[in-house]
Amino acid sequence: MLKRISISAIAVIFIAATAGTIHCAAIKATISKIKGDVQVKIMADMQWKAATDGMKVGEGAEIKAGENSEAFLTWSKGNIVKILPLTAMKIESLQEDEKKTSSNLTLASGNLFARVAKLKSSDSSFKIKTPTALAGVRGTAFDVTPSNIAVVEGTIVVEAGGQEIEVTEGMMVAIEIGMPPSLPEAIPPEKMEGLEAVNTECEEVAAEIVEAAAPPAREEEKPADVEIADEVVDQNVDQTTVQNQSVIEIIESTEFEPGTGGINGTLSY
Repeated sequence: MLKRISISAIAVIFIAATAGTIHCAAIKATISKIKGDVQVKIMADMQWKAATDGMKVGEGAEIKAGENSEAFLTWSKGNIVKILPLTAMKIESLQEDEKKTSSNLTLASGNLFARVAKLKSSDSSFKIKTPTALAGVRGTAFDVTPSNIAVVEGTIVVEAGGQEIEVTEGMMVAIEIGMPPSLPEAIPPEKMEGLEAVNTECEEVAAEIVEAAAPPAREEEKPADVEIADEVVDQNVDQTTVQNQSVIEIIESTEFEPGTGGINGTLSY
């Protein structure tokens, strides 16, 4: 079911079943796979500093990537955004509880590729605010710039300039502030190939982060009396084997005279 929102001059990427108010605990996202110059401002009144792999960032954090630079931002077991070169973005809010999640980002400039995990409930939401317009659905993978929207997976509804249009997988639209979105057109093959590669990369990185965060599996410990019993059984088996081998060797090496009651042959074991 497609979810729609009204957009004026400000774009909103909205992924949700409803726009209900969500009260969750604030969570943090993890920055990883950093390449080049990626800077972070933890809060508005703090200085910019170089991002480090594994750095945790939360509400109010700003991130910018320089030329030929990139990084991944992951949170909430599967949500992932690839921050591409010459991009500036801000985490407005990241909240989660057992039943719902709420993610709000702002793209000031540049390019983000978002892959959204299945939302927990109809009260969950995923929003990205840009100077253009975008609405999406659960599990969608899409590429976002201030003037273009390309859908790699799923279907979105774009509304701007008082008009809305459905954009399906493999299609893209152009958007100008205050203007209706363009008619969807097919993503050029070369561009689609690149976007699919980024989508696969995001999927792999998200899975890697989720796996690394999972608690290690614990080996089941045997009670002491079971371990002792196992040891006794092993010893009895060893002793029985030795005894059987000795008996077998004696039997096989013995020559019986006809009429003595012995059985001459080969013993298999």
